Amino acid sequence: MPPGSRIWPRLGAIIVACVLLYYGFIALNTLGLSNQTGIATVLDKAYHAAGTSYQTVNIGGRMVRRPIERPEAYAVSLRVDNVETAAIVERSIYETLTPNERVAVTYQRCRITGRLRAMQITAVTEKGGR
Repeated sequence: MPPGSRIWPRLGAIIVACVLLYYGFIALNTLGLSNQTGIATVLDKAYHAAGTSYQTVNIGGRMVRRPIERPEAYAVSLRVDNVETAAIVERSIYETLTPNERVAVTYQRCRITGRLRAMQITAVTEKGGR
């Protein structure tokens, strides 16, 4: 190979190594996490309506505008052990929650980043009178 073309195989190897490192990091950070339970405080609720957004892409040298359907989403911001996280919940759960309410949450804590991933949210039923 000519001297100027020797860079391309090396550049390709660097790109492949970076992609492998990225996916290795994601796998190490998130795979095989154990579920933990705790009490969380609802910080905020947000509703995102269903709709259509558009993306312009170049297909065969022509610019084409593609529609992308977005489903409706019910999001809840939570604080668990002084760490904030967010979760997408079902409509029935979303409608029963109010800010500053305490809920039971099943979550996973990522190994490297320490980020919380909420897996399930249920209302806390308090027993005993007060």
